[in-house]
Amino acid sequence: MAKTGEAEQERRAVELDVAASQARTEPVKALAMSTDVSPSPTMLETRFLLCIKLVCDRMGVRIQTRSTLDDHYPEQD
Repeated sequence: MAKTGEAEQERRAVELDVAASQARTEPVKALAMSTDVSPSPTMLETRFLLCIKLVCDRMGVRIQTRSTLDDHYPEQD
């Protein structure tokens, strides 16, 4: 059971890496929805966030990302 969870996490991490790489090189193509495959919820979230980022970038609006928030508000142990 644990291996299945680890495999799912690994698959999602790979999906996010691919989406991030594609968004850097071809942002419009990264947002296009594939019609032959049903995307995972993680991929849908990623595409939605990329779309928001593209709109903000074009409007000249700076958005806070997780990495910039982590710098200001580190997790408490």
